[in-house]
Amino acid sequence: MTGSVRIRSSRFGWQQLKWAKLALGMGLLSLVSACTGLSFPQVGSPFPSGGATQLPGQTLPLAAGQVLGSGPVRVALLLPLSGDVALVGQSMANAAQLAMDFIEQTPTIGSNITLVIKDTASNPSVAAAKASEAVREGARLILGPLKAESVLSAGAVARSSGIPLIGFSNNSGAAAPGVYLLNVLPET
Repeated sequence: MTGSVRIRSSRFGWQQLKWAKLALGMGLLSLVSACTGLSFPQVGSPFPSGGATQLPGQTLPLAAGQVLGSGPVRVALLLPLSGDVALVGQSMANAAQLAMDFIEQTPTIGSNITLVIKDTASNPSVAAAKASEAVREGARLILGPLKAESVLSAGAVARSSGIPLIGFSNNSGAAAPGVYLLNVLPET
């Protein structure tokens, strides 16, 4: 029996997928480093003050989405798990799962993070709604979304709530005070 394998192409190629996974891994590694007790000099924040602070003995509200970890610092990860770039979003969710498994199994890192993965459906208005949901659920940081339009809409919600957002867009126009980008930006 002979046959051929057909590879379906999408707007995002394998090269972009590789960079997206690398960016997510670097972001989670940075987040883990930030939660391990290291201290750095504080510079002015672009936010007046914000984010939910969990006091000892307090519990955070229940979170909608895939919950990874059980630490006191809640982080939302907004990814396109459905829609036109779902393959990239699912790959990034898998990378997050691997990172959280590593964190949970490595006693020297600790388990200070609860990561909540939310589907933006590759849609800017859904991304904004999921960012609002994350803020209500006590997220201290929002990672994602992936596309520039979604970063802009979710970033507006995060900024108004005083929550930093690290988007994965390679469009530098999506960055703003309090809205950061973690990706390889094209040179101009």
